[in-house]
Amino acid sequence: MTYSFTKFIAVAAVALASYSECAQAHLSYAGRDFGVFSGTGSQSTTITGQTVPNNWGWADGTDADFSHSHEIKFFKFTLETTMTITISIESLDPSVMLPGFSLYSGLAHSSPPDYETPLTIQYLATLPGPTKEGAFNPLDTWRMGNDLSSTYADFSTFTYIGHAADGTAANYGNAAGINGDGVADGFVTATFTLAPGSYTLAVGGANYNGQGVDTTAHGITATVAAIPEPGTLGLLIGGALLSGAAVLRRRGK
Repeated sequence: MTYSFTKFIAVAAVALASYSECAQAHLSYAGRDFGVFSGTGSQSTTITGQTVPNNWGWADGTDADFSHSHEIKFFKFTLETTMTITISIESLDPSVMLPGFSLYSGLAHSSPPDYETPLTIQYLATLPGPTKEGAFNPLDTWRMGNDLSSTYADFSTFTYIGHAADGTAANYGNAAGINGDGVADGFVTATFTLAPGSYTLAVGGANYNGQGVDTTAHGITATVAAIPEPGTLGLLIGGALLSGAAVLRRRGK
């Protein structure tokens, strides 16, 4: 009886762990939507109270076998006009966790959510290089499906725009092309000029050698600040003035 009960507990624990990992693996933006930036003026949105699952998930993806999407926290925002966007990520535990982030155009499926499905794993096996750990690629465009995906054409596509990493190669590793800020202080920022559309921001730890060692969640603060392009703002103001003049002319008749 004791043996059977012990075996039951062990099986239940494995099942619970598998369920938790599966739940983590789904790509979600829950509580991580910066909202819509209209371009009618400067806007800034900060999201607090978020964590990344370890101090290495972003850096892990920079090598040839990529990394698993559940090692990353994903955010989103939408632009209604062309704007200059400054993204800033601050670690709440800079002595342990140095942040890195990547920016992509496009969003994941909302329901059912994306994750490393069997079809996604099949797709990853078609890519050159070693067997992939997961779908996430912080330095290039990547793709992933959901439970409704029947072909690769059904996948979400995250089209790479750019990235930034806190510190130097001493922490984020030796992959070619990483844009490090040179100061490992727990803060990283970068600026992009972006067209209207919806965007995905992927944030994780940039400590490459922490893989499999650090399993602690670390708090972060994420900010997106948006400034309209001068020409765009001028067009908006001009349009508003013309609309106002038209209203006045109609009232004057």
